[in-house]
Amino acid sequence: MSKYILNIGCHRGTLTSRDSEVRKFDTENEAMQSYQKSRKFYHSIGYQVWFATITLPDGKKIALESNPYR
Repeated sequence: MSKYILNIGCHRGTLTSRDSEVRKFDTENEAMQSYQKSRKFYHSIGYQVWFATITLPDGKKIALESNPYR
């Protein structure tokens, strides 16, 4: 079975504060829920989402968020 891939990164305004990861899910809904939970968590610790993209099994990408460093 093909997976839905969430590629998500966060930062706190500096190059050294950035981090990113790739997570795999069975459904688009699971990937979206993971993005929303991470977004809330990052904001609670003073970070912001740097980028978030879900790649569908057919290769199509859904851009959820993109924020530059401040």
